[in-house]
This record gives sequence, structure tokens and C-alpha cells, in this order.
Amino acid sequence: MGIGAASAFRLNRALTLLATTFPLPIFQPALALGGLQIGAVTLTGEFLPVSLDTLHEHDLWAFGALWTVGTVILGTLLGAPLGLATVVMAKRFRQRSETATDVAN
Repeated sequence: MGIGAASAFRLNRALTLLATTFPLPIFQPALALGGLQIGAVTLTGEFLPVSLDTLHEHDLWAFGALWTVGTVILGTLLGAPLGLATVVMAKRFRQRSETATDVAN
């Protein structure tokens, strides 16, 4: 998806791929837990307790449903503003570099 967006906005595809995959291991636990909790609040109205007993008490399919719903919501809440900020900064950078090229010529 990142490569497609980079191609559509004429951005550096290699840098986009690196930026979308490099920090993932650092943030993955927080994103997974956040998605699970957002899904729990959305579907059940309450947070899940964070414990190993919670893992044993719930069905795998129930956890999957909570996680799927939560990560879609979390991804939209994080991705939309951050993606918009990236597009705005890329356009400003491109305008600045075109202005610098015009001045140099």
C-alpha cells in the first residue's frame, strides 16, 4: 500500500518502503494492544483487563474480531492525519526544491 501511495504522489518508493517497515517492531506491541482495546470498547463497551488470564478466558476468534475491528479504527485514526501531514510536507519540499532550482538557473 505504501509503494502504491508513493507512486501516486511521485515520492521515493524505496524510502517509503523503509519508512513503513523499519519502525514497526518498536511500536508493534503498543499498536496490537491499542487495537485490541479499541476493538473491545467498540464491540463490548468495556476495556479488556491486561493479564494472561484474559488470554486464556477468551476464544481465539473473539480476540481476532476485537483486534480486527480495533486495528481498522486505530489505523484510520493514525494513518489519515499522518498520511496527510506527509503529503503536505512532500509538496512543500518539492516546491522549495523547484524554487531553489529556478533561482540557480
